[in-house]
Amino acid sequence: MQKPASTNGGKLKKSVRKDDGSWSDDDDDQTEVQEIPVHGSEEAPHDPHASEVAVDADGKKTEKDPVLFTQTPSAVARAKDMKARKKYPIHMREHVKTGGMTRYQSSSTSTLFVNSTPSAPDINDVLQSMATALYMHISSGHRVAEPKFIDIFNEEKYPISKKGNDTEVMPRIKIIYKFITTIFRVEKLPPECAILCLAYIERLISVTGLTLHASNWRRVLLAALILASKVWEDQAVWNVDFLSVFPSVTVQDLRVLEKRLLAYLEYNVNVTGGLYAKYYFELRELTEKDNKRFSLQPLDKVGIERLEARANYLEDSVRKKRMRKAEMVRSSSSDALPVKSPKVILS
Repeated sequence: MQKPASTNGGKLKKSVRKDDGSWSDDDDDQTEVQEIPVHGSEEAPHDPHASEVAVDADGKKTEKDPVLFTQTPSAVARAKDMKARKKYPIHMREHVKTGGMTRYQSSSTSTLFVNSTPSAPDINDVLQSMATALYMHISSGHRVAEPKFIDIFNEEKYPISKKGNDTEVMPRIKIIYKFITTIFRVEKLPPECAILCLAYIERLISVTGLTLHASNWRRVLLAALILASKVWEDQAVWNVDFLSVFPSVTVQDLRVLEKRLLAYLEYNVNVTGGLYAKYYFELRELTEKDNKRFSLQPLDKVGIERLEARANYLEDSVRKKRMRKAEMVRSSSSDALPVKSPKVILS
């Protein structure tokens, strides 16, 4: 496997959100951030308020912010396989497996096989589809001839577990699902965070050209999930809360991890209602293809307004902090200039 490339090139100092939930420029943090350009393009930064249909130089309309995992080779192969397989109706529930045979039970007037309701969705459905989407990215990453890595996400250099994880072998969906589920269960995160997390991971891949791989997927997922929880939750989320899941990781490591992710995303944490809906329906389709119900309901108008307001608030906070920091730097620089004494003319 090609080792992750070092990122000690150009240096950029950015604002960061503190562990108490506030955003600030940390003068004590001397960590340097490399500015990574748009992969294979010199386009302007992503505009979250722009139309979701872009027009190229030839006048051809293309979809903006596409869902990337649906374009991976694994997704294409899965779609072909699903067409060839005989599918049971969605309402048929897998009930008992015995002797290599599967018995299916459907709901009736006297018996209901229900794992969730719209008011209390079964988060397992959401997390399973999220794990499948990440697996598609990782599977594609292991096929790339010249993968691109970012040092801060390299688990070989920054392990998140004392016992260590296999950074060479492509993980199975079961391993990815177990990792995601552990975080959601311990931290009591809502299922909507899974959709936001996946959107941030694919935005990172789109902007930087990062290759998702066995050596970095855990740290990428952790960073995106911390950010997603802070965007979605009304109450302040502390990085220290995640130490209960990863006791070998320090608050400093999580803070730098979040700071780097924000820098690579160009501080664009906005997820519009339309983009959220794209991920929602693609993940729901993954679940329903496996003859399961996707219990999470789409966001209503209030939920969309809440999501966009929270994301805009965080972006505005970062922008104001950076402007104040720049003013302080300019002010301190002018104060440090030597005072020239007036010229004296002797007659």
